[in-house]
Amino acid sequence: EDGRFGDFVKDDAAGFRLLPGSERLLRDLKAAGYGVWGLTNWSYETIHFAFEKFPQLTEILDGTVVSGEEKMFKPNADFYELALQRFGIEAERSVFFDDTAKNVDGAGKVGIHAFRFVDAEQARKDLASLGVRI
Repeated sequence: EDGRFGDFVKDDAAGFRLLPGSERLLRDLKAAGYGVWGLTNWSYETIHFAFEKFPQLTEILDGTVVSGEEKMFKPNADFYELALQRFGIEAERSVFFDDTAKNVDGAGKVGIHAFRFVDAEQARKDLASLGVRI
């Protein structure tokens, strides 16, 4: 199964928010038969806020790896490798999006196709460049 990783919920001065267009993108990937997982540096103590505010994440994501639960974090290779192993994903058949360059670089170093998340429209173009049809 092909995999998609990403961190599409942001906590900033405006409060918790889903990045614009990300929910539709994730739902389109699911509808096309792709697996979608979350990989986040959120803490064990705060991750529940994201799922409480956005309960649809539970239905969209096939699983989530949380740094605060694993005591590992992006951009370290062991965090990406844990996610790949836990969800049975081959690095070369997966795609990772993040808005932080060092996290994109970290995923790339373990063989995952990795892109900087700018917006959902660009993410769709990045996926299309790999032959992903959604």
